[in-house]
Amino acid sequence: MKPNQQHRRTNQRQSHPRNEIKQGDKLLSSIEVADIIGKSTAWLARKRWEGDGIPYRKIGRHVRYQESVVIEWLNSQPQLSSTSE
Repeated sequence: MKPNQQHRRTNQRQSHPRNEIKQGDKLLSSIEVADIIGKSTAWLARKRWEGDGIPYRKIGRHVRYQESVVIEWLNSQPQLSSTSE
């Protein structure tokens, strides 16, 4: 990494208090989320490393995504009606 580049991995452990787990809210694996959003697990891993993408939790060594947070993230993405936009 170049000296003038910031290391963004420190952002990934930020707390998201609004994303408390609610009873009945599923915890999804990276494979399940990748299938839902139409991206690869490598894309999810890269976004975690960059500190971007869908907020996630570490449970032991496992990465889990709350179903409601994944849906919220999807709804926040721009919806285009044509390829010219």
